[in-house]
Amino acid sequence: KFTNALAVAATQFKVGDPGDPQTQIGPINNAKQYNHVKSMVERALKDGAKLIGEQADPIPDRPGYYINPTVLAGTNELHCAQEEIFGPVVVAIPFKDEEDAIRIAND
Repeated sequence: KFTNALAVAATQFKVGDPGDPQTQIGPINNAKQYNHVKSMVERALKDGAKLIGEQADPIPDRPGYYINPTVLAGTNELHCAQEEIFGPVVVAIPFKDEEDAIRIAND
């Protein structure tokens, strides 16, 4: 339930021109970082993560390196859960209780 709600919430962010005060998420800094973010998502999916909601595809008809907010469900062992992505991607990791959540966060 939570990951589905998170995916719905992710679609509510306004992605666009950072000069527009209504924009909440702007473009990725450069082509190298854009490709890095895309490859992190692709690797996560290949390694067993589940895409919840929209795919991390570029936003058409805009100059720049835009990526839609992306929600993945997976485990703490995923590369994208262990490394910072520096893009609009979140990995939802299930946990049993507060102690388990703290253990996962500290790993």
